[in-house]
Amino acid sequence: MSAYTSGPGRAILGGGHDSPLAAALAPLAARMPRPVVEHRILAVRGEIVEAPLAAVREAVLAWAENKAGLRLPDTARTGESFRHESPGRNLTCVALRREADRGEAEEFWGLRAEDPDSAVPGRIWATEILLCAVSGAAIRFDLRLAAAATQGIDDVAPAVPRFPKGLPGRLLVGGIEAAAVPHRAGTEAEADRLSELLVAERRCPVVVLSIAEGAAGPALDAEALARRLHGLAHVWVVAAPMTFRLTEHFGKKLSCYNGAVRLYLPGFAAGADPYAHRLLLPHLLADEAGRKEADRWLRRRVAELSLQRAATEPDALTFARLRAEAEAERERQARLLLADVSDRLRAAEERISKLEKDLREQDAAAAQLLAEAEAKRQAAADRAAEAESCYRLALARLQALVPSGASARTGLEARLPGRWSEFADWVDEALVGRLVLTRRARRQVARPLFQDVTLAARCLSWLATEYREARIAGGRPDLPTTRLTNDIVNARCGQDSFAFEWEGRRLTCEWHIKNGGTTRDPARCLRIYYCWDEETQQVVVAEMPAHRETGAS
Repeated sequence: MSAYTSGPGRAILGGGHDSPLAAALAPLAARMPRPVVEHRILAVRGEIVEAPLAAVREAVLAWAENKAGLRLPDTARTGESFRHESPGRNLTCVALRREADRGEAEEFWGLRAEDPDSAVPGRIWATEILLCAVSGAAIRFDLRLAAAATQGIDDVAPAVPRFPKGLPGRLLVGGIEAAAVPHRAGTEAEADRLSELLVAERRCPVVVLSIAEGAAGPALDAEALARRLHGLAHVWVVAAPMTFRLTEHFGKKLSCYNGAVRLYLPGFAAGADPYAHRLLLPHLLADEAGRKEADRWLRRRVAELSLQRAATEPDALTFARLRAEAEAERERQARLLLADVSDRLRAAEERISKLEKDLREQDAAAAQLLAEAEAKRQAAADRAAEAESCYRLALARLQALVPSGASARTGLEARLPGRWSEFADWVDEALVGRLVLTRRARRQVARPLFQDVTLAARCLSWLATEYREARIAGGRPDLPTTRLTNDIVNARCGQDSFAFEWEGRRLTCEWHIKNGGTTRDPARCLRIYYCWDEETQQVVVAEMPAHRETGAS
């Protein structure tokens, strides 16, 4: 953007697309060659079990022949390296055999297929499939999809290549089988299997499509979605009666029901931030345009996560690396067989030339990825700042609408929760703008041992009303509590005081509500550790309802 935003100089110096200078240079810019950049689309990495290498290789070659519309040379079926070039359609295969540790045979095989986009001129699709087999072990499987183009790829909806006869054996990603068809949760046992998968240690996200009451199926095409995300995500379809099992396990805010669709990322657990695991509500899927946009967003987000995982795996096999190692092995064999110095020099120069070309291509791709990552990081930072400002404004407006005094306390007493599964939702709805639970406290109240849920709720009700009103009015923090029972007191933590992080700030917890006596029985011992946040005018509950274990205690 030009520094000149007004005045007579704008017509000449303005940096916008409508300026006379930009209009004059437009024909020249259209004739200038644009650099071709290879954009990473998705990456699948796993293991194939219960199938020999030859069968997997044959399935990949059959896919390549079908896609390119050609007949491969006979040497392709023997597992040898080959290269086939035709206008716009190139196939390059690299094979490498060597002795691994402990004398085992290690076999590598990789195929790179390039073909033009049928709808976008100048865009070339590149699919890399790499296999690695060691005697007696599973076959390592790596698949990468990229698009080389002079323009962006914002119109691309990622999809894993579909093999005509399917891959033989079973594909495992992070030890969990990846299916090209959706899983169904129509019974309680199947719904419990889904709940166990959500909190398991996994590498792939889980896409849950719920069926609305009375509907024949989910809003999105589950079969097509599972096929396109094979090896990238686990797709589950949950029948309407079984969505209550998810709610029982994780609460309403982390569940998926009534025709909604949710993306559960790896690392999900009970008490997680619900906004980190995006929920697509039914009204967004009500028409065809909304369903297409939801399908496109899911596929792009899952593919983006696969690239992030691939970037954190330094030992991942790449086609460029395999080709370089194959060239190095060929040169080694050439040194053993060729006595003529000129032949050895020519082989080395060819290898160096290819390695330099691969290095330039990888440098260009890395620079493009870094630029895209920086742009996304800045956009995310801008969105976070804007969201924080909106949050502060909304909180101030909400607090102005919150009732106070005796009527507020009476209203809270009339609708206290009776079960821990309702506790966090009750806090969000009844105490909004006045009291908030930290993420740690949310996890602790999911399934605590303390039995008296109503007593704990009354204590929070007192903090959100009488205590908060006194603090806003300038009162001291050591206000005596209204006696909910004979032994409930509000006291300093003493040596149990601690600091914690909340909303990007560091707060100190020096006060807690506790019941009397010396018992440490978690079923009867109540402790609510909290602090007053002057900036947001809220009570922040750091931990509850168990006694905090510290070196002093």
